[in-house]
Amino acid sequence: MSVSCFVAAAHDRRHRTRLVGMATFICLFFSAANAWAETNKKILPIHGVRSKNGWTYYGGAMYFTGFAKSSDGKALWASTNRGLARFDLQTQRLDRWTALDGLADSDTSGVAVDKQGNVWVATFSGASRFDGQRFTTWGEREIGYFWLNRIALDRRGRVWVGTQGRNPRGAACLYDERHWARYNTVDSDDEFPYWIDAIVPDSAGGVWLAGSYGTLPPGSAGYFQRGKAQVVHVDDLGAVVRTDLPGDFPQGGVIHGLALDAQGRLLAATTKGLMRLETGQWKTFGAESGLDANGVWQAARDKSGTVWVLSAKGIGTFDGERFAVQKPLPDDWAYDGGGAVGAPRAELLVAAGPRIFLASRARPGFYELHQGAWTHYEAETDGPASPFGLSVWDIARDAKGIVHFVGNTVGHVLFDGKTWTQAGRPSEDYRLGRDRAQHYAGWIGGGELADAGGKIYSLKSLGLDPRESGMYLDTRGHIWLWGWKLQEWDGAQVIDHTDDDPRFARPGPYPGGYGGLCLRGLGEDRRGRLWVQSNWGLFRWEGGKKWTFVGGKLQGMHGLFGWHSKVNGILDQAIFCGSWGVSVYDIAKQRWNNYVQRGLEIPDEQSVLAGSYIENCGFDSNGNPWYGSYEGGVSMFDGQAWRYFTTRDGLACNSVWGLGGDADGGIWFGTQGGISYLAPSAIK
Repeated sequence: MSVSCFVAAAHDRRHRTRLVGMATFICLFFSAANAWAETNKKILPIHGVRSKNGWTYYGGAMYFTGFAKSSDGKALWASTNRGLARFDLQTQRLDRWTALDGLADSDTSGVAVDKQGNVWVATFSGASRFDGQRFTTWGEREIGYFWLNRIALDRRGRVWVGTQGRNPRGAACLYDERHWARYNTVDSDDEFPYWIDAIVPDSAGGVWLAGSYGTLPPGSAGYFQRGKAQVVHVDDLGAVVRTDLPGDFPQGGVIHGLALDAQGRLLAATTKGLMRLETGQWKTFGAESGLDANGVWQAARDKSGTVWVLSAKGIGTFDGERFAVQKPLPDDWAYDGGGAVGAPRAELLVAAGPRIFLASRARPGFYELHQGAWTHYEAETDGPASPFGLSVWDIARDAKGIVHFVGNTVGHVLFDGKTWTQAGRPSEDYRLGRDRAQHYAGWIGGGELADAGGKIYSLKSLGLDPRESGMYLDTRGHIWLWGWKLQEWDGAQVIDHTDDDPRFARPGPYPGGYGGLCLRGLGEDRRGRLWVQSNWGLFRWEGGKKWTFVGGKLQGMHGLFGWHSKVNGILDQAIFCGSWGVSVYDIAKQRWNNYVQRGLEIPDEQSVLAGSYIENCGFDSNGNPWYGSYEGGVSMFDGQAWRYFTTRDGLACNSVWGLGGDADGGIWFGTQGGISYLAPSAIK
């Protein structure tokens, strides 16, 4: 059985990592003591490699996503969003391994230990096996998908992984020391869920899996939402049987975890309550059985056969009919298990020893209950304290060389080479504005705009649309906002360019025009001309309200225009990013050059990128473009050849949301798994 833990971490200036931040870390060792004491505070350092081959890793806050006991029972192995961790139960030492050490990805989602003591880790870029000395990794080529959500071992020692997301090549995969076998495809019927949220082995060598389909609301092109929950069984020979849930199981309901009782019956911890499968029929235990009306977060069985349940009422035992609270949760405990994709997971690990470990999203660090007293572990940090670490969406530097980071969980953060400073509160949608030199010019988010001096304006009070998603400062000092509209603010009044030019509002290549979001980016060339990217082409500003349409690549999914597209900078050419590749418009020759992922054979497009889904573009001090992708790492063009960087080189995570150069020639990468920095010496 595994335990999800969500703990936070950051680095001090001596490159030691200390716990900090909000988390949902649950690992329980039950004590007979009933006394509850006030929480004492402690600091717990985390040890591990921080710099290697020119790469430096800034993990920020860390949360744990899975737990497994070590083979000797003296430690716990933990998967975290900042790497693989080992917690010594006696010394309280916490060691960590990241992509710098060979892990497939620093963002990990599950862990299991086999009989030989090998540690298996599910990551955002595949699976890794750690023998105590080195990592062996399997990626998308072997498994069929890169984003793994669960990992478990069956009774025969075979490794099972479950993916997260709409995967065309299988939602679950089995490794038997020879090859990976895939189960289910998107094109098959609905026997299998797309997202695998739980895996538990049975006593006969098979496994139970639970998860859900993803659904897309009609008329929307946003993220998939939770759909139909499902439970399937795969037997020792590979046969798949789906078990239908009760008809009153709510649409969008979530199965948080699976367990087996002493009789081998399947238990499901769900948003509806605790469910038990008996001879093909489900029986539900809810509020009438002493459980919380909001459902059950997790269930687990100890060696004696006792079933333990975690709910909002506390931690308690389940005798087969009723739930009895044994330990109340701390007053500040909170768990958001609302069922959204990527929501925190709470899990139980029942083991010997009178110790309980617990963490809450409401408080930084984690708790330990020992001999009736709670201890709360926190740590000082020189980085910004945020719930889920430095999940960075955009990076830029200002004229003084200070690097600016923004993200929906960190807000606006500054780094001057020595100290991290929190400059703006978190928002739903933070984006950095830039000027022509790619310097930081301000940020936009939460219906507010801030200039480079830190002065904050309300978009509504200025007459600007609060839904705008990008900002640009031109050489005249005018601020341009783009997204739902194209608006120019000259410091005194707002000029709306969108309403006077219906071409900006032309629907995109997909139904609904990407939910009506028409404009993708804006930039300025060396002659001071502004360029705007829309759903269906590129526009050049001729002054006033006159715009010239210069076209673009309009057909095919590997074109220019996508959700995260933006004009990131214009040198001698106009350089743009697109969801499924990169398109570069040669201003002098008035010609497009299109680039896609390596290995793709598409007419008139060069297959040179590390990944197809391009999230962002930035420039180093030499003017070379760098392209960060969703799952493929980073591509860089030095004017003559392409170079590539992934987690195998030291990048924290292959999904890069934002990137940008510093004044010294190095590059910063904001990733799903923290911040990475590549020194100038490693680029040359």
